[in-house]
Amino acid sequence: MTKTVRAEAETGTGTPEPRIRARNEDKILRAAVDLFAATGFRGAHVKEIARVCGLPRPSR
Repeated sequence: MTKTVRAEAETGTGTPEPRIRARNEDKILRAAVDLFAATGFRGAHVKEIARVCGLPRPSR
């Protein structure tokens, strides 16, 4: 028996596949750089970075 692995699917561990993760990390870094440049260290918040890049803020 062989397993079929979908490239865009989530793994059973709750973490996204490497390509999805890399794409999301790129979105987050770009949004963070833009916000830090525009508002400085004290003006850039995780909530705002998540909003700008269109990703949900992870819960603790």
